[in-house]
Amino acid sequence: MPRLTDDLARSAAPAPGKSETVIYDDAIRGFALRVRSSGAKTWIWRRRRPDGRPERYTIGSWPSTRAAAAREVAKQRDAEWTAEAHGVPVERVDRTRHRQARREPTLGELADEWLEAFERLVSEGRRRETTLEEYRRHLTRDIASLRRRPAKALTREDVTTALVALEAERGRSAAVGARATLSNLCSWALERARLDLNPVVGSYKPDGAGDRERVLTDNELREVWQTADEYGGDFGSLVKLLALTGQRRKEIGGLRWPEFDEGQTRLDLPGWRMKNGLTHLVPLAPAAVELLRAIPKSDKEGKPRELVFGRGSSGFRGWSHAKLQLDIRLAKKRAARAGAEIKLPSRDDGPPKDQWRLERATLKALERFRLPDWRLHDLRRTFVTRCNDLGLADPHVIDAFVGHISGQAKAGVAGVYNRAIYLPQRVALANRWAAHVLRVVSGPNST
Repeated sequence: MPRLTDDLARSAAPAPGKSETVIYDDAIRGFALRVRSSGAKTWIWRRRRPDGRPERYTIGSWPSTRAAAAREVAKQRDAEWTAEAHGVPVERVDRTRHRQARREPTLGELADEWLEAFERLVSEGRRRETTLEEYRRHLTRDIASLRRRPAKALTREDVTTALVALEAERGRSAAVGARATLSNLCSWALERARLDLNPVVGSYKPDGAGDRERVLTDNELREVWQTADEYGGDFGSLVKLLALTGQRRKEIGGLRWPEFDEGQTRLDLPGWRMKNGLTHLVPLAPAAVELLRAIPKSDKEGKPRELVFGRGSSGFRGWSHAKLQLDIRLAKKRAARAGAEIKLPSRDDGPPKDQWRLERATLKALERFRLPDWRLHDLRRTFVTRCNDLGLADPHVIDAFVGHISGQAKAGVAGVYNRAIYLPQRVALANRWAAHVLRVVSGPNST
């Protein structure tokens, strides 16, 4: 048995195939860490009474309760148990205080409870695993500074301070995502009378967190496509497929081979992977089919791959890092066309830098040559906007192509059959848009 520490708790995971694992301490009898597949980690103490009845005691969740504090509680509890076993009366002061404190849970404890409930929805196929991973990242890493705070004592100022710090360290997108996740958690807690108000309401909202209107010009689309082609690999193919299909990045990044109907040259996306919960057919132009056919269907050991992209259980990961590298390549090409000579940072400049910080510093040095304020989701908006501008199809056909089906089309029997709505028109649209994109990207770039 190991000694329970914060480092051990940080790296602990359930045994393969198990939903829960209990790791006991090597020194204090009954002191243990319970680790669940949801990511929740809880310090516990449990022993059997002299009469054989089990006695259990929850100390607190990690990391809101650190190993040293949990160890002291376990020592106290073990001493009480030993005294009682020898007939010595004991007043359990720590249990009373602990229960009193637990009437006011910390934000971390509420977050762990919410994530555990969300994991059940994922296991039932009612929510996406990638969404759970995103929520967990926001609540355990991005706003870790708030986890120890009593949830009911959290204020708008606390939330604002955390979001401003997060935006400065990890960027605006991270702050926007963490704010949305925290608001969802607080709304859930409000509905269950665990909070009296939502402290996110009225807190700091990063600039540009509202509706975006960014549409890439033809020249910008050409730059992105050509740079993605040079980047290669899964991410390079992903960017080009997003440009050709106008679908959401999670829908393409989580693509599975059974969803690619090669005979019908289309994608058949199940409802559980769609934002609107409806099955969705995506006709593919020959250029998109060619991209998919070029991707190996087996891994290096020759085993069939379930997922088209990525190696995990939920498709492609590392979006932020790959996008950062793509932006650096774009900016370098723009600087070269302009004949600019720019000194780029290196690991030899000042204190040692990890790769992520070094690349962010590189992009900052290339700031004036960056493709301005663009995101991968802008490829979807560009698809919709330019298809309408060019008159490639009627607006309702374009909406159906990208899965924007609402109102009566989602209701009752119509909702069951809308997967094939306007299918011939959508096939024609896929081919017309692909022809336009290929004409655009085959031209020369201009600065």
